[in-house]
Amino acid sequence: SRLAHMGGAIGIHVLTFDRLVSACLDATHTAVTELSEPVQYRLLQSIITTLPLTYYQPLTDKPGFITVLQQLIAEWKSARIEPSALHSAFVALGNEPRLVELADIYLAYQTELQAHDWVDNEGRNWVAIAQLEQQPHAAANWPYLFIDGFDDFTPIQLTLLQQLGQQVGHMTLTLTGGETIT
Repeated sequence: SRLAHMGGAIGIHVLTFDRLVSACLDATHTAVTELSEPVQYRLLQSIITTLPLTYYQPLTDKPGFITVLQQLIAEWKSARIEPSALHSAFVALGNEPRLVELADIYLAYQTELQAHDWVDNEGRNWVAIAQLEQQPHAAANWPYLFIDGFDDFTPIQLTLLQQLGQQVGHMTLTLTGGETIT
């Protein structure tokens, strides 16, 4: 808003984090098929009907259960938790079928996404990071990246910023409280 009020500037792009991910995908010439939330909902609904669930079986036809699963999976993916690692960790806990069933759902969901080359919103971040790692000069023509307006980051966002920090000409990150990391 301040930039627009001052008359704007040439060559400056103001983006949300999702738009930054899109810019990274564009810079790496990567196209993704992102599922909308309703399609994700239907996919999860389909997946839970095919899994041999015991603990969560009474909830499988409840709309709130699938909504909670969407939120839980989004949190795990934002934290960069691989489905197989989560499954192994929950199995290692022993005698926790409710956790293992959640990990089974997450693993089946991610397997289905990968089988069809689909991504969800958080999966776009995973793809952008992987592409930036494979193409270490994709954002080299970005002379300056200024990140402002955030007071916390998810692990996936931090990883993306670390990748970009290695590629862009200069990156400045301002944090609440007046601190600046360059």
